[in-house]
Amino acid sequence: MQLAVGAVVLKNNAVLLVQRGRPPQAGSWSLPGGKVGKGEPLAEAIVREVLEETSLSVAAVRVVEVVVLSAEGVTYEIHEFLCSLVGSGEARAGDDARSVCWCREDDLTTLGVSSEVQRVIRLARA
Repeated sequence: MQLAVGAVVLKNNAVLLVQRGRPPQAGSWSLPGGKVGKGEPLAEAIVREVLEETSLSVAAVRVVEVVVLSAEGVTYEIHEFLCSLVGSGEARAGDDARSVCWCREDDLTTLGVSSEVQRVIRLARA
């Protein structure tokens, strides 16, 4: 099982999404995040991943949920964090993200965001 992290970052009733540039699920829209390095604390991993994928600085607030996902022959244990923005800046795709956007909840289904990711976003908002 591969340890991973994901971030729910909220701003003005919108959530930060990335379009995956590489497997698993290349081309799909999801929360920013990725694999945890060996010995890397989870809260540090999510701050690093969000910065690499979106150019935004965040702080980990709390764990929202732990999701187990099997995709393309690998099982991931994803620790989903609610994160707050630190400072300002414009979101720009970087690292393995093809694109990045701020998305309102009404538009999540239109972008094809999975029901599981939508559930995590609702839990983070609660």
